[in-house]
Amino acid sequence: MRRDALWWCLVPVLFLLGGAAMAVLMPPYENPDELRHFNYAVYWEAKLERNHALAHKARLTSRQEVFQTPLYYLSLSPAVWLTGYQGPLDFPRIDPDFRCQPAPPGRTIHRRYQPLQGQGQIAGARTLYAMRATSLLWGLAAVLLGMALFWELSRGDRALTLAAGALWALNPRWLETCASVSNDVAATALAALVLWVLARTLRAARPPTLAKAALLGALCALAAYSKMNVVGLAGVAAGALFLGGRVYGLSWGRCLGLAALSVGCAVALMTPWLVRNHLEFGDALLLNRALWKPYVATRAATMYPWDFFREEFTGFRWSYYAVYGQFALLMHAIAYRVLDTLLIVSGGLGLAFWARQMWRGPDLRERLVQSLAPAWLVLAFAAFLSYNSGVYASQGRLIFPAGWAIAFLQAGGLLMFLPRRWRSAAAWSLLILMLAWNYYVLRCVIWQAFQYLPV
Repeated sequence: MRRDALWWCLVPVLFLLGGAAMAVLMPPYENPDELRHFNYAVYWEAKLERNHALAHKARLTSRQEVFQTPLYYLSLSPAVWLTGYQGPLDFPRIDPDFRCQPAPPGRTIHRRYQPLQGQGQIAGARTLYAMRATSLLWGLAAVLLGMALFWELSRGDRALTLAAGALWALNPRWLETCASVSNDVAATALAALVLWVLARTLRAARPPTLAKAALLGALCALAAYSKMNVVGLAGVAAGALFLGGRVYGLSWGRCLGLAALSVGCAVALMTPWLVRNHLEFGDALLLNRALWKPYVATRAATMYPWDFFREEFTGFRWSYYAVYGQFALLMHAIAYRVLDTLLIVSGGLGLAFWARQMWRGPDLRERLVQSLAPAWLVLAFAAFLSYNSGVYASQGRLIFPAGWAIAFLQAGGLLMFLPRRWRSAAAWSLLILMLAWNYYVLRCVIWQAFQYLPV
């Protein structure tokens, strides 16, 4: 029990230490869209306090974030309230010499915003750090739920859970996201919760019930209220309930009823937000590209998947792991060559691992459980491609809600051919490797680029 407690606690503790270091080292507002997320959180707190003047100004300066669902921003309200922030919305000026030209430390201007000046900007930065602390708690929840999911999918395989947890929790780009104001963190935590409940439902001794189907639908809606890019979870849950019910021997009608109830509950709970979107913007799902055009760079022509893989896939995969700040800070060139090699090896092995799990699965129910990770990953990536087809958005963080699936498949592939007596040592070695990578990023990349002391 003591050994189990040690390794179960070790990865979350290391995550918190790495995330705290990121939150301290990264200057205010230097993470992607952090200023706009900050304004949108202030908007919701001001709205709750009926501070209409501040709410109006914060909404105007939130730009495209006004399209985001509110759950994450409401969770930041205590940070705004505890720091007593009442505006004014006074922020550092943008450095006129800044250009988004990604480069290793010291080879370009990495800071978009000039240093803080005046009490108004200092007060805003203090509130920002309180918000970052809240995001870090969301990230901790995502890490714990991810490890619980790894444990469930691996049927209690300690080595696989530790290896996947290290790859997932200690991804430097994920740490930076958790150390910033970003709703991707809440969406990732709640997506992991949905898949964990779904995996346990499919592994239960009894077939899925109507109550469990309704619960899964409600959890899918809760996840969508953190960010709409996880709304596809409702489809994964419905499909798994339908197929799982058939494996348990339920009738076609009963299986259809489970799937329909799950989707119905999700849609019913999301209806108020969809109605709000229709009344305010004329588009319930906000798919109209013209709505986004004033705020973000939209494409003149649709980008098809083959164009994405030819033109933008390199930047996308690098930004999933190792593009920092306002997309202007890279690791050193040799680090990306090593990273690409590891991605090619672990990606191929991950596919082989899933194929072996499917081949060796003792029954259809186990194969269905093992299909949850690739199914959600494919669906999340397809949703990203759809969004990216009309908007310049090749950012790896947009598929963080499926990041646990990537880590699980990678870890499974890397450990797959090792003898059982070596698997634990390999998992610990992978953890040490991730720690070394994070030290390099913190010390030799972020510190060297910003050399920043927080207010």
